[in-house]
Amino acid sequence: MGIFSKHSDADPKIVVEGIEVVFDRRQEAWHFAYRGTAFFHFDSTLLFPTRPGLDLIVETIESLAPEMRARIETGVRELTGKELQGAGSYVVDLEGFSKDRIFCVSWADESAWGDLGVDFEIKDRVIIDECWGD
Repeated sequence: MGIFSKHSDADPKIVVEGIEVVFDRRQEAWHFAYRGTAFFHFDSTLLFPTRPGLDLIVETIESLAPEMRARIETGVRELTGKELQGAGSYVVDLEGFSKDRIFCVSWADESAWGDLGVDFEIKDRVIIDECWGD
């Protein structure tokens, strides 16, 4: 078998500034974790944020977490008629960050909310849009 005929089943990965970034072939998405936050991007090209950019995202999420949780509590109650059982978990979509400095925080909790989820679009440390769906 020649050098160009080998095929690896492993997902491609790169390391940027010490952060391991993996392209998941099944989901066709890039993903990585930084400071305990999961990030993903559904595009073949990932314009990777700088560390200060990633720090800004994580710090913004931390500062907006109480507001997002309050909105989630209200939304779950209004949409399901039930009280919020858990805080859920989130991932960050970087799709608009490199161009418009917009990112999306997607929250879900299958065990408590079923397939219900909410996306918060954030720009300049402000939630600019909220979208509920399944």
